[in-house]
Amino acid sequence: MAVRRFSGMQTKPSVLERKISEIEELVVQRKRSIAQRKIFELLKKHKNDDDLILLSAEWFRRLNLAEKGIRILQNEAARGRPKESFVRARSFKLSQLLNHIGASHNALRVLQSLAAETEAELQIQSEVYLTNGRYEDALATFQKLATLPHNTHTYQSRLAQITFADCLAGAGQYKGALQKVDEVYHSSSESLLRGIALQAKGEYLARMGEIQTAHRVLLEAKKYFSKDEETVDKALLNKWLGFTFAKTGREAKGRHHIALAEQVLGRPSLRIEAWLEILKLKAQLGWLSDNEKISLASYPGMSKRFEREVLRTLDSKQTSREKSHHEWIGRRKSRILIFLNQGEYVIKGQRHFGLPLELKLLAYARMTSFWGLDLVRAKSLLWPDANFEFDLLHNRLFQLMSRLKQLYGVTLRVQRSRLYFPRTFNSQVSISLAAGCPSILSDRPSFSRKEFCNFYHLAESRGRAILADWCEKNLIRKVGAARAIKYERVTERAVSIQL
Repeated sequence: MAVRRFSGMQTKPSVLERKISEIEELVVQRKRSIAQRKIFELLKKHKNDDDLILLSAEWFRRLNLAEKGIRILQNEAARGRPKESFVRARSFKLSQLLNHIGASHNALRVLQSLAAETEAELQIQSEVYLTNGRYEDALATFQKLATLPHNTHTYQSRLAQITFADCLAGAGQYKGALQKVDEVYHSSSESLLRGIALQAKGEYLARMGEIQTAHRVLLEAKKYFSKDEETVDKALLNKWLGFTFAKTGREAKGRHHIALAEQVLGRPSLRIEAWLEILKLKAQLGWLSDNEKISLASYPGMSKRFEREVLRTLDSKQTSREKSHHEWIGRRKSRILIFLNQGEYVIKGQRHFGLPLELKLLAYARMTSFWGLDLVRAKSLLWPDANFEFDLLHNRLFQLMSRLKQLYGVTLRVQRSRLYFPRTFNSQVSISLAAGCPSILSDRPSFSRKEFCNFYHLAESRGRAILADWCEKNLIRKVGAARAIKYERVTERAVSIQL
């Protein structure tokens, strides 16, 4: 780290570098408590050191304490620091940390306003895209990275090549993915890296349907991992070994290995996708009921690709009714009906427009009643723009839960960082997932403002505002004049309208 001035004082670089090296060693050794203490001590002493702030956030990410890193960046954002280069670096780091904890919507929102240019920025961008199933975007970012000068022989660069291979495989380019991991395997002397490369190769082969070959490769990869290891890489190996064991007729061994993978990948500290991908494999193996599969396919915030892959596993006898099944979670005559894509809800037969946040939370909890709604995912869906305030959303979430109990008598239970919908209320709350315009546009060819307000039980001022918004979005048009004004639908698009 270069020599800098802190508030006019000169700090000996050797002292600072020694402290940084000491913390780095603690992070490598996963000594969380003492590492945290020393990080905060150093930050207190050098509170205006931009590089140290970013490095500290990265340390917390590596310690699996990303929310503490977000809090550091949040504190810096509150100070309104004017230095443009720091603001840019802070935004990329924030996106990476939000993505690390599973706040995918927030992470992607942050990236929308940024154009990655440097190697570090492109690496973060590719990581966020890859973990959110945006393989083509991730692949394009990796191709930009490949044009930058870098040392291809370092451990990190070879690990990045495996991530590049994951992008290729996700985009269906298995030949290129297999070539990449083979190159890493043959060019690496590190035991762990060779094991990771073989695990990735076995995974790609399994996804290609070459089960026997995949199984042999995965068994070979197992030799590079210690027996009692509980890392994410070992869990991924167990996950795919379980799949290939089951596919080759050894279901008991398959269930055993997948259970081992779930013990690690189902931890609340990891992104919920890690566990949901295991459930998808269970669906492909026929270990889930059709109702469980429909619920899994509907898990909020997952990609359309994930949804399609789960729905393909439905019983072949059900495929003709797959669409109608997937359009509803629950019965169509429940006490509370929530139409997510129309932004509407019906309570005791009365239809209302505009979903309050507590009903959105209720919908997400009902949709995930088999699995539980991840708390981070809930906050990310409800407040996708609350990026620097993300760690402050906990109280807001529990306020919504209190409103659900007070207004609708529904108590959501929290266990292991997930929200669980009470099964006793399954018959009382149902969710429509069907695409389409607001129901009045399907129900009536034209209507007056008064009819609109009566249809949705709206105050006149609220109805006027919504109609003006719909006219601006070209969903409806005015016809007639003065008191004879009517509104007509002008589009057949299936759109989502939520104010």
